[in-house]
Amino acid sequence: MGAPPALFPDEDENVSEEEPIPAMQAVLQLAEDIARRIIERLALLNEVGREELLRAAAAWGAYGRPHDPSTPGVAIDSSYPVDGGIDLVLARLAVVVAGFVCFNGAETGEKCPSTYAREVLAEGHEDSSKLMLIAKSLEKRLAIRLLRSRGGSGFRMMLLDGEVVPYQLLLRPSAAGRSRLLQRLDRQSCTMLREARNKGVTIVGVVKRSYTRLFAALLKEERGLVNDRALATLMLKRGEYVVLGGFDRLLPLYARYIAEKRGGNADGYAESVRGRLTRCPEYGGITVAFYKPRLPRAAAVKVEIFNPDPLGGVEQVIALLDNLTNPATGLPYPVDLVDRMTWLNSANLELLRRRILGLLSREPRGLRYAKQLLSLLEHGNPEKVFLYQPP
Repeated sequence: MGAPPALFPDEDENVSEEEPIPAMQAVLQLAEDIARRIIERLALLNEVGREELLRAAAAWGAYGRPHDPSTPGVAIDSSYPVDGGIDLVLARLAVVVAGFVCFNGAETGEKCPSTYAREVLAEGHEDSSKLMLIAKSLEKRLAIRLLRSRGGSGFRMMLLDGEVVPYQLLLRPSAAGRSRLLQRLDRQSCTMLREARNKGVTIVGVVKRSYTRLFAALLKEERGLVNDRALATLMLKRGEYVVLGGFDRLLPLYARYIAEKRGGNADGYAESVRGRLTRCPEYGGITVAFYKPRLPRAAAVKVEIFNPDPLGGVEQVIALLDNLTNPATGLPYPVDLVDRMTWLNSANLELLRRRILGLLSREPRGLRYAKQLLSLLEHGNPEKVFLYQPP
């Protein structure tokens, strides 16, 4: 038998080392600049301490235990493929999905959990922002149906994964007036809030990705602090919460802050946002708060709360949310459940495309261009087919 192979190659052997790909080399070169900018932002916190930050808020403190931890509720979410769907020769194929789960014995009058889907077959390019609005519209329609069915009697809390009202409606008044999709979403959002108030249901939007700077607007900090969730994570202790205030005060103030930062018409922008809120007064009643779960190393959670009184006020709502915390994520577990249930990507759409092909292949061939029909459902960009292969 020959000698076993050496554990390490000799120095004179030809050893090839893989070089980083060019794109990755360019990306890694950004690290130093990013680190420097993060340090510059955090340096402002040496000047703005915890006490000054919290004094600018409407309320803060430690929250206790919920009076009724078994409060029944539902959680709603919607989803869409973030890459916009599949490009086919015929059109772009996308699907939006909305669904809900129940917790603490909630009754909705419908099978729980449930999901609902709607197709989007567009000849124009449907970007992710439009798909998001379609998904939110489906979500609001589902929320209204549940509220009208058993709201108040079957459940008392409704959790939404994301903002209660999309910010495009609130901070872009002119865009809302031009888009029929936004107009429909506006009507649905306002109706949802009115139904919740009439039925005594508290609506909570759990906002996972939040990059607003409402704290900076309250403090009139022109240099710009880090975003609100980052600040709350640094400043709050475990088991504490802070209330920034209602949309009726916060959003015009935030509009002024944004306009001043960009050198725009601060008075005009603030007034247009204030006018937008008056067209649906319920929007102004949404309260923004942050709380820090009692878990170690948990980040602060941003919530938007509408109609908290039936559950005992904002502090009791936050105590309920903390009681529902998933230790794996630091978020209320019903939101994690419904997020997973509605999760969708374009690989799922490839299965749908293949099923459509199968159905069409069995149809009577009476169409003039029947032989060419199936070719219209082939991928528009064959080079990207690998992106849509099911796992």
